[in-house]
Amino acid sequence: MTTATRLLRIPHHKDANTTVIVNVFAQKPDLLELNLLATEGEAPYSSKGNSPRLRHSIIVLIVQVVQKQNKQLRASSYTGTDEEWQAILRWLLLHETPTTSGSIQLDQVELVVHSIEFEKEINVIVRQNIKGITVWSSIKSELPCFVRVLTSAQHRLGTIQLLYDDTAELGLFDWNILALAERDAAESLLSSMKHDHVKQQQDVADLRRQLQQLVKAKKHHEDELLEKFRLLLNSKKAKIRDQKRLLSTAKVDKATGMWLHRR
Repeated sequence: MTTATRLLRIPHHKDANTTVIVNVFAQKPDLLELNLLATEGEAPYSSKGNSPRLRHSIIVLIVQVVQKQNKQLRASSYTGTDEEWQAILRWLLLHETPTTSGSIQLDQVELVVHSIEFEKEINVIVRQNIKGITVWSSIKSELPCFVRVLTSAQHRLGTIQLLYDDTAELGLFDWNILALAERDAAESLLSSMKHDHVKQQQDVADLRRQLQQLVKAKKHHEDELLEKFRLLLNSKKAKIRDQKRLLSTAKVDKATGMWLHRR
């Protein structure tokens, strides 16, 4: 059975320097069955808590959310489809790019920490962050004046609650190994992409040089054709002038009807 493990760095919605590290272990990625284990740097929190509201792991709740729109995770104001919600969770928790994400663009959704209660719970918000919204704001002056302001709007889609779990083992060494492996893979991919980019730039430069040579050869060929056409045209004109001169100096023999050249 395939498994997947991901490390997520989730910033606080008010302070980007305050972060929570979440380890996402997917026992059944295709069914979106996940175990979440997190820490704010001091205590462990997991998706398996002792709270009566969340007696089951967040994995079960996520599956129920996908299938039954469980209100414990989804915001009441979120009216998206089950397929859209599942695509959002896969994108945020597993870094999987789905074939379809519904009406919400995946680059607009994010995870942020809403609240941290030490040795109690961490609440993570799934939200849509729409940036680049244009609004017009009035400013105080003698004359009515409005200025254009680019802002952003956040729409909460759901909440993931991680409860304090003193029995959980963080396994920070394993997390470091995972983070280093992901970093090595990212650096390797980046190096490969840079190499491909350089090669493509060289190919583009070669194609441009070939194109310039073709343009130059085309112009040279056109110039040669024009020169040959000019010489041919001048030759025809010379022959026509010769024929006119001959006609102007010739006379017709009345006896034979033939043209005779004057001497």
